[in-house]
Amino acid sequence: MAEKTYQMVRQANPTWFCEGNRKFSGDIEYGTAWSGSHNIYLWRKTNAFSDMFTGVKKVHYRLNEIDQHSLKVLKLVGGEFKTFEDLKEYLEDL
Repeated sequence: MAEKTYQMVRQANPTWFCEGNRKFSGDIEYGTAWSGSHNIYLWRKTNAFSDMFTGVKKVHYRLNEIDQHSLKVLKLVGGEFKTFEDLKEYLEDL
């Protein structure tokens, strides 16, 4: 169901997932996940600011609300998560 829902969110937000927006945001990967209260959210694996001296890229995860009826992507919630497991734990409490 999650994959089907992700495709539905993509269809409802064509400009959100365009290449230009992806590059601007530094997004690497997208997916959907359900909260403990059974609402759907968009998660994003994103390039974080890297150390300008070492150039080592860092990754973090971000979470956006989704309108439960229109499937439009809404505001960011929860800040940045260092791991996907941290994000899932946060979702359980929503």
